[in-house]
Amino acid sequence: MPTIAASASPKRTGQIGFVVAWGFCLLFYFGQYAIRSAPGVMVPELTKAFGLTTLGVSSLLGLYYYTYSGFAIVAGARSTILGRNTSSR
Repeated sequence: MPTIAASASPKRTGQIGFVVAWGFCLLFYFGQYAIRSAPGVMVPELTKAFGLTTLGVSSLLGLYYYTYSGFAIVAGARSTILGRNTSSR
């Protein structure tokens, strides 16, 4: 009987790790959803606050995605360079 208890323990630990990983993924997805949808709800308030048209506010909000895309390319290239340097050691 002790062998059954010993073999069940790693499986249970793996399941807990799996659930924790899924929990982090769900939290991240929910946070990203809130960040993406929040500006759409605030367009009337942002239009009044910045004194812009709806097109102006949309352009302003779009800058986030353009900046994110640009830095993703830079970060990807940099991580490739750093990855090459560390793997050759």
